[in-house]
Amino acid sequence: KEGVAAAKEHQFDLILCDIMMPELDGYGVLHILRDHPSTATTPFIFLTAKAEQKDFRVGMDMGAEDYITKPFEDRDLLSAIEMRLKKQARLQSQLQAPASAQSNFQQLLDDPQNHMQYEAQDLIYREGQNARSFYFVINGKVKLSKATARARDFVVNFCGPGSFFGHTAAMHGEQYF
Repeated sequence: KEGVAAAKEHQFDLILCDIMMPELDGYGVLHILRDHPSTATTPFIFLTAKAEQKDFRVGMDMGAEDYITKPFEDRDLLSAIEMRLKKQARLQSQLQAPASAQSNFQQLLDDPQNHMQYEAQDLIYREGQNARSFYFVINGKVKLSKATARARDFVVNFCGPGSFFGHTAAMHGEQYF
């Protein structure tokens, strides 16, 4: 509870949280922080002894950016932290565009013609399609996955409110990956 209060009061670069804690577990912490405007986009990493696949799925489905199980190597933790901080820095630099670009972007967001609504399990695009659009999540969650050689989906990321996806391929005129 003290950590949640501190996270709401201060703007942290990243939150590293266990799941099994007294009074309020890590899932509750993540739920509260994702619903609070000042912490909704703060990178969140679970560091836990809960190593079952179902626990991992719950954490990622709730919006955690990473899930590291104990025991862990120091370099794995540091690598995950570094990667999440770099991603957050890229997102912040994109959001700090010139005022005219922000105004144009806001106009795009406000225009209902640009809004698409998807249901659970809807496919937004396939890997290998020519990129024609990029996406901004207003609400809900989007699972980004990659097809493996065995035709199974490997989840590479989850995007929640305030996240962009598909923009790299669209800006470079490439295929979605």
